[in-house]
Amino acid sequence: MTENNITYTVHKFTSSGTFQITSGQGDVDYIVMAGGAGGGGGANFAGANGGGGAGGLLTGSLTNLEEGNYTVTVGGGGGGSGSGSGGNGGNSVFHTITATGGGGGSRGRGSNGSSGGSGGGGGLERAGGSGISGQGHN
Repeated sequence: MTENNITYTVHKFTSSGTFQITSGQGDVDYIVMAGGAGGGGGANFAGANGGGGAGGLLTGSLTNLEEGNYTVTVGGGGGGSGSGSGGNGGNSVFHTITATGGGGGSRGRGSNGSSGGSGGGGGLERAGGSGISGQGHN
């Protein structure tokens, strides 16, 4: 991709792997997004369960990364539940940057939403989870 006479190379990871700088050093712009969470469930609470929170999102730049290999971890989505709280999403990591997985949704009156990158939704008479400032919302 070329913009303003500067050529950029885009590396997209949809599964975990390695980002490699083969010679010299360079600046890297990044977008790191964690896995979203699953929604809560329970037959006794139909329509009153919380939805799963979105995975945290971080953007920025790392300057002067040296030649070498940098591990990339892509966080998976959390499982939904037919009878309990939803599972949290997995964290995504690039070098020193960690985006936190979303918080699982509540099980109706049975639990609050879990905290995460964005907090999981609350259910009937239950609170939603907290989000992490700079990554997501409650």
